[in-house]
Amino acid sequence: MLTTTSIKDKREKLLGFIDQKAFDAILRLPPETYSGKDREAFETVRKRTLDDKRKFHAYRTPEEIKEKFLNDARADGFKKQSGHNLGYLNHLSALPEVKEEFIGLCNELGV
Repeated sequence: MLTTTSIKDKREKLLGFIDQKAFDAILRLPPETYSGKDREAFETVRKRTLDDKRKFHAYRTPEEIKEKFLNDARADGFKKQSGHNLGYLNHLSALPEVKEEFIGLCNELGV
């Protein structure tokens, strides 16, 4: 039977992985990198990323994190949001790129 500590450790490892591979690269990028409409689109992506990071950190169990991550990891990346075509920002959408690595971590942790 799993202890509360091991569940907490698994949760923290999964969140650390998602933060590092998916969220932090976008959140660390300064908005000044872009200008005009590109900057507006980036700000939209950045806000969504911050909202998603907060959402993931609110999940209580490793299983919930796994389920939500796999549901959110889309092969199409960002397509359209708020009327903006964000296809050129696909390189910022790390979720599909790290899906297999995430699954491997889940298997390693027994989640």
